[in-house]
Amino acid sequence: MTVEDVARARVWRESQCPGLDKLHSEIARGEMAIALGLFSSPDSAKPAIPVDLLRDWLSKERLPDGWKPTHTQGLLETIRTSRQLNEAMKEFESSDEDVAPHAHVKA
Repeated sequence: MTVEDVARARVWRESQCPGLDKLHSEIARGEMAIALGLFSSPDSAKPAIPVDLLRDWLSKERLPDGWKPTHTQGLLETIRTSRQLNEAMKEFESSDEDVAPHAHVKA
């Protein structure tokens, strides 16, 4: 999942539940920015997380079996990614694109 995939999912999720205040929105983006930073290759120009790895992290609330850190995730990297998420979310919110999960499933 890329920054855009995560942003699309967050926009959809927020459309399904009561809105978050500014602080909690920032925390939620920061959590995903940390995950994108930790689980992406540091050499990658575009952060992305394998779906199965993200599923373990979110649903089982644990690090995936055999996972080892490859780099340090710092505050500045997390802030940059959080800003990217915020901008992508704004783009989805202002577009007519269907952000529902079923709209992007490839058969």
